[in-house]
Amino acid sequence: MVAASLQEKFYEYDVSNIDIEKAALIGVSSPRPMKYSDVHNAVETTHAVAKDDPVFDYLLESQPSGPDKFRISLTQAIGLSVAIYGRKAWCVEDGKGFVLFQEYYKSPGPVEKMLQKTARTLSVLLQSLRSREQKKRVAEVSQKMKNSIETTLGKDRVKEMVELSTIGVYPELQGKGYGTQLAKVVSAVADAQGRECFLLSSNVKVNTVFYNNLGYETVDIFLLGEDNPKWDKEPVPVALMVRPSFQGRNKY
Repeated sequence: MVAASLQEKFYEYDVSNIDIEKAALIGVSSPRPMKYSDVHNAVETTHAVAKDDPVFDYLLESQPSGPDKFRISLTQAIGLSVAIYGRKAWCVEDGKGFVLFQEYYKSPGPVEKMLQKTARTLSVLLQSLRSREQKKRVAEVSQKMKNSIETTLGKDRVKEMVELSTIGVYPELQGKGYGTQLAKVVSAVADAQGRECFLLSSNVKVNTVFYNNLGYETVDIFLLGEDNPKWDKEPVPVALMVRPSFQGRNKY
């Protein structure tokens, strides 16, 4: 009965109040709100894109397999499900390309709060299975991200912004414009309300130009692993990027 009511709530999702420019919906596949049936593909996409992501490389130490891959998959599935219920997940190709965003200025309803709390509890339990070194690196990443956002943007400003929190497109579908279409959905959500967007780019060399073309500019860069004696590769740069509101402008 609960599952049925959640599905019913999703299918009543009214997107008429989101001013998505026509150009953002032109392509081989139009973005749409993600469904629970898309979660499996989205999780597989996460694993596929993580192979070439330097931050994931730093966090995981090696490509995940067995219990480690199961833990990551379950954590991702939980997070995606909460985002779907909160109407903050869009996708193309049945989840093979997806984007998640956050609106910190909106208070979640009681059911969403419960789901978020449950997800955090399960996530903590699953993270306890990490190695000591992985836990140390996760703590480093979390703290440096928090410091960058709070120092550069400030808590009050962030509360009024839209965060593009995750975007991923399955490797075989990349280069077809899916990533641009998905990112434009988040831009449209922000522009409809006259708000700025921000994101943390974990693959600076590859993604900076992509985000620049969408109106984002780098406002801070921090390094991961620079003081970790167990990390024998170059420090990993992460960029904090901001996009101003283009409300009322013919941006696309």
